[in-house]
Parts: sequence; C-alpha cells; structure tokens
Amino acid sequence: MKKFIFITLSFCMLALASCKKDKQELSDYQANLTIVNGIADKDGLVWKFSEKEFTLDQFRSYYFNNGYFDSEQTVGVPINKTVPITIADYNDTTQIVYKAKKEFKSGDLYTLYLSGQGLAIDTLMVKESDIPYHSYRDSMMSVRFVNIASELESINVNLAGKPLGSEVTNLKYQGITTFKTYPAKIKDTRYSFEFHDSVTGELLGVYQFDPNNFNYRVPRFKTLSLIFKGLKDWGFRVVRVDY
Repeated sequence: MKKFIFITLSFCMLALASCKKDKQELSDYQANLTIVNGIADKDGLVWKFSEKEFTLDQFRSYYFNNGYFDSEQTVGVPINKTVPITIADYNDTTQIVYKAKKEFKSGDLYTLYLSGQGLAIDTLMVKESDIPYHSYRDSMMSVRFVNIASELESINVNLAGKPLGSEVTNLKYQGITTFKTYPAKIKDTRYSFEFHDSVTGELLGVYQFDPNNFNYRVPRFKTLSLIFKGLKDWGFRVVRVDY
C-alpha cells in the first residue's frame, strides 16, 4: 500500500512539474514582433533570440517573393526578460542587419522595419497601439500607409481615379499614417491604391484589392498596413501586413 501511495505521489509530482514546465514555456511567448524586410539586396533573412550561433536547427528564416504577405513575418518573442535579437542575411549569417537587446511585456505588439541596402541599413522599431478592431457586423477595413523607401523625399497616395494625394500627401521616409477606415461590403470589391513620388508625380507602385484573386480580395473586418519600399536601382514595391 505504501509503495502504491509513493508511486502515485511520484506520478502526480511529475505531472505537476510537466504542467508547470509547459505553462512556463507557453508564457515565455506572449508578445509578437513583426519583421518587415525592406532591404533591397536581401532576399531572405534569418533571426534568433539568443546568444547562440546560427545553426540549421536554431534559426528561423523567411523569403519575400511569394506574392502575398511578402516581406514580413510575425514571430513570438519571450517576455519579462532581456531578449537578444539578431537578424542576418540568409545567405551569409555573418552579415548582421540588426542586433539589439529588448524587454517585451505580455501582450506587446511591435513592428521592426528594415530598409536600405548593403551595410547602409536603417531600422525603425514601433510599439503598436490603438489598432482598430472591426466586428463581423461592421463590414469595414482599416488601412494605414508606411514609407520605407529611403531615396525619396516623400510619397503621395491616392485611390485610382481620385486626385493625387487623396489618401496621403507628403509621407516622409519612415513615416507612418494613422489608420483610415474603408467600406468592405460585397459591393465594394475593388480598391486600387497608387503610390507616387510627391516631387515628380511619377507613379511608382500600385496595390490593388482584386475580387478575382482570392489572396487580394477586400479583407473585411481586417486592419492592415500598406508599406511602400525599395530603391530606384532595385525598383519599388508595395507590401501588406495584417494585424
């Protein structure tokens, strides 16, 4: 009987320890970091949240030419402790594009914008707040605009057929607008956002919500960023991040 009680107690203690460990592992990742790659000559990046060397079983990577949600990745980060963040070129992990230490709190949502090329990398870390929420009754979407094209003085954004700058005027480099709400009912199936050089008026990029393309349909109830990135010699693109 004593042996049975001892085995039972041992099993319970082991189970509790296992539960505690699982709970701790889960609680370590209650904040999110979205990494946006606007670096012209880096097709892929790898990242790690430790001081260990990059190895195949320790880092995560992503590419940016899949055509949908490209150039960005959202990852969980540990909380309530100092986190070493290292981001490097996928093809050569000795080329570090970002290195910092940061403490995250539960529920934090950050976006890290990377832009430039070669060794001239600019970074912008933003703590997100006041992100609009839309219930299923709203049939709305919220959009904001971000400029990480370093060579341009500023950009204008308009809807196709509307005057230049109808949505945004003179958005400077690393500028981020507030969220603007748009109807997203079934009949409002198409929006085409045009991005222009605010000095020359040249059309440099377009992002279109297309009813004929499932991945680009108007995202009802969603909140998102349209990010303008690139360099003149590499071309410009508009990419999307959902929240």
